[in-house]
Amino acid sequence: MYWHTYENTDLFLRDAEDFLLENEAVNNLPLGVLYNLRKELTHKEKPFLAAIGENNNPVIIFVMTKFGRLILAGDTSHPNLDAAIKKAIEHILESEITIHSAIGVKELAFAFANEFTLQTGQTQMVDMDQRIYKLDQVNRIDVSQGYLRLPTQDETELLNRWVHAFSKATSDQLSAEEAAVLVQQKISSDTLYLWDHNGPVSMANMTRPTKNGAVISYVYTPPEYKKKGYATSCVAALSQKILDSGYSFASLYTDLANPTSNGIYMKIGYQPIEDSVLISFDKQALHF
Repeated sequence: MYWHTYENTDLFLRDAEDFLLENEAVNNLPLGVLYNLRKELTHKEKPFLAAIGENNNPVIIFVMTKFGRLILAGDTSHPNLDAAIKKAIEHILESEITIHSAIGVKELAFAFANEFTLQTGQTQMVDMDQRIYKLDQVNRIDVSQGYLRLPTQDETELLNRWVHAFSKATSDQLSAEEAAVLVQQKISSDTLYLWDHNGPVSMANMTRPTKNGAVISYVYTPPEYKKKGYATSCVAALSQKILDSGYSFASLYTDLANPTSNGIYMKIGYQPIEDSVLISFDKQALHF
């Protein structure tokens, strides 16, 4: 069984892209991150890119760019999956890679976490149970008053507050300064959209485009505008925009602890395709 680490994103994609594209919507996270890495000329932190497999075929790929969060993607039906996980973790620990958390489809993420805690003596905790959804066609739904549009620079401060508030309820936990940087990036790249009804009332972001799809994230409606259908209308309109731009599907992650949002997305036309989980490890002795 081989273990390869990569300094170059293009070389990593050469070996891993076809493997990831076999299940493109489920693997939207590692694919989107890798495509973004390929476009960036410089990186604040050196990404960790690795694969373990047999006969030049990956069994598991590993991507980590920030926060010590390891993204996992793999063939959970492979007969040597457990052996691959064990060997990969041995290599990771030998290389003194810092891991705070791992994210992937449930079977793979839990298998990795169980072996990781066994080898390190750390504990694990589920930070978020997630579901990955895919949409091929937007359903006919009742749309609230308003329309989808791009934000203006004058709305930057408002969006800074919205993105910061959104992150506090998720695993991202951005500081106000980090939220402001992210908003500026999204406004500059024309990926952040607003639902406008006499002013901004909801937002959603298009991110991580892959070969055939794109992801919707940062869906947020401030408390004073909730329960008016604004988020539903915003996501439906942005989903249609993704399809109209030539992609064959849109996808998104949801928090399974929020049944309301899961119901809304299914109403729009999203169908569940896989469950994912974010698992964190205890904060002591994380560097080996």
